[in-house]
Amino acid sequence: HFNLRRALSVDDKLINHRVRNFLMLALISSLVFCMMQIWGWYQLIKIIQVRDNVATISYLYVMSAAHLLHIIGGLPFLIWVTHKSVTLDIHASSPSESDRYASFRIQLKMVYKYWVFLDVIWLYILFILLIGSILTG
Repeated sequence: HFNLRRALSVDDKLINHRVRNFLMLALISSLVFCMMQIWGWYQLIKIIQVRDNVATISYLYVMSAAHLLHIIGGLPFLIWVTHKSVTLDIHASSPSESDRYASFRIQLKMVYKYWVFLDVIWLYILFILLIGSILTG
């Protein structure tokens, strides 16, 4: 969400290149995160033993799968906003182009809020898992 925040803070005159770059970074980092999460599951499956706490492992898989599904659900919108940033010409002087830019900014803010929500949920999951590991320690 850091790159989305930077895209929102870009001055209107610089939108064509900088916003597009920040959106591309956000998209790439989201895809890398998905791949890392799947690889992490694969590694967990390799090391889990029968004597391990099945409830804790199940909770980890369910919560991280829910998070991954939300990320996958948000990717089309991130791709869409990134595509719009490529095709939007803010230097055009027509009023309709100005309206398109205002609409784009609103859509960018909505995508940003969605990704912040996912970040907060993921931090909550990590906090719960940390507390659980301390208590069962």
